[in-house]
Amino acid sequence: MKVLLINGSPKEHGNTFQALSKLANTLNAEGMQTMRTLGRNMAWMIKKLNVIEDGHPQKEQPVWTNFIR
Repeated sequence: MKVLLINGSPKEHGNTFQALSKLANTLNAEGMQTMRTLGRNMAWMIKKLNVIEDGHPQKEQPVWTNFIR
C-alpha cells in the first residue's frame, strides 16, 4: 500500500512536519510505502501540469507606444 503525506504548513520543519514524520515512521514499520511532500511544491507542480495539458502559453503581440525613454 502506498501513502502520500502532504505538508500544507509554510514551515518546512514545524510541528506538522514532526507529526507527519512520526506517522511516516509508523507506516514504514508496518510495511507501507510513504512519500512526503510540501503543499506549496504540489501547487506549483499541478499548475505546471495544467499548462502542459492546455499547451504552451501563447506569445503576446508587442504593443508599440510613442513614449520616449
